[in-house]
Amino acid sequence: MRRRLTYIYRPYGNWTDQGWNVRFRGNVYKQPNISESKLNDLANVFLIGTSVQSLPPAEASQARNLTAEIFVLQQGNQNVTFNLAPAPTAGASGQSGGGGAVTPSGGNQQIKFPTPTTPEGDFDGFVPIKSNGLTAGNSTTNVQRLNVYTQGDINGNATAYLAPPEGLTIISDIDDILRVTKIYAPEEGLFNSFAKPFTQWDDMPDIYANWSRSIPGAHFHYLTTTPEQITRNYMDFIYKTYPGGSFDTRPLNFSDVSATLSIRKFLLDKIFQTFPKRKFVLVADTSNSDVMRYVFQDISLTSTNYTISRHNPTPYPPLNSKKQKLTPHPSTETTPKW
Repeated sequence: MRRRLTYIYRPYGNWTDQGWNVRFRGNVYKQPNISESKLNDLANVFLIGTSVQSLPPAEASQARNLTAEIFVLQQGNQNVTFNLAPAPTAGASGQSGGGGAVTPSGGNQQIKFPTPTTPEGDFDGFVPIKSNGLTAGNSTTNVQRLNVYTQGDINGNATAYLAPPEGLTIISDIDDILRVTKIYAPEEGLFNSFAKPFTQWDDMPDIYANWSRSIPGAHFHYLTTTPEQITRNYMDFIYKTYPGGSFDTRPLNFSDVSATLSIRKFLLDKIFQTFPKRKFVLVADTSNSDVMRYVFQDISLTSTNYTISRHNPTPYPPLNSKKQKLTPHPSTETTPKW
C-alpha cells in the first residue's frame, strides 16, 4: 500500500464581516498496488467495443491511469493541514498570470481543517483565514488567488480564488461545452473520457480569453458532475486551456439525498448562496435540465442572472426578463453585460 495522498479542488472564498473564508474541499485516499494486467482488465469494463490491448500506447496509458484513480481506498478520520501563499499564475487565458484573478501582496499562513475526513475520505467546508496582506473584500473588485499546498503531499495542491461580494461570476459546465465528450453517445463519451486526450470545444478558449480580458474582476467557476475520483484530468485540462478559476464536482458522500438526485442544482445552490450579491452567467447545454431550471423558474436570488447556452437552441417558455437572458451562440464578440 502506498502513502496517503490528498486530492484538493480549486477552492473559492467569500468575504463576510469577519473577513475572508475559503471553502476547502477534497479527498484523502491511498492507491493500492495494482498490476498492469489487472488495471487492463478493470479499464476494459469502461471501454465498450474495444480494449486497452487494442489502443495505441498513449491511449492505453491514459485508460490505465484513469482507472487507477477510480480504484482507490478512501481514508476516513484523517486530519488535513494546508499552507497558503500568493499565487503568481494559474490558468491559460494568454494574459500575464493566466487570467481570472490577481496576485495579492500577502496571504501566507497555515490552516488546519477543523474536522477529520468523512468515512469516504472527504473534507468540505468554509474555514476563516487571516488577511495577512490580502485586500479586504469590501475594498476591491478583483478576485485574488492563493496557492494551497497540502502538508505532507507534494501533489496535493491547488489555487484558491477569493471573490469579493459583488461582481460577475461565470459558471461553466465542461462536458460538450468546454471539451468534446459526446455524452449523448455513451460509448463514445466513455472512450473520449478514458482514452482520448481532452480536446477543446470549437473556439471556446478564445471566447473565454476574451471575457477574461474584457470583464474586469470576473470570477470563473468550472463545474462538472463527473465523480470526484476522475476529475484530475478535468482540472488539468481547464488549467492548460482556460482562464484560472475555482472548480466543483460530484462528492463521494451520498448521504445527502438532494445532492445525489440533483447534484448540479446542489452545487449551483451552494455558490449562489455563498455570493448573494454577485451576478452569474451560466454556460451550459440547453439539454441540461438542472441549469435550465434556473433559466425558466423565478429563482429566489437577489442578483441578476444571465444564461448563455452553447448549443441546442430550441423554443423555450418566456424568460423572466428582469433576471434571465438566453444567448444561443456565444462568440469572441459576446461580452456579458450587467
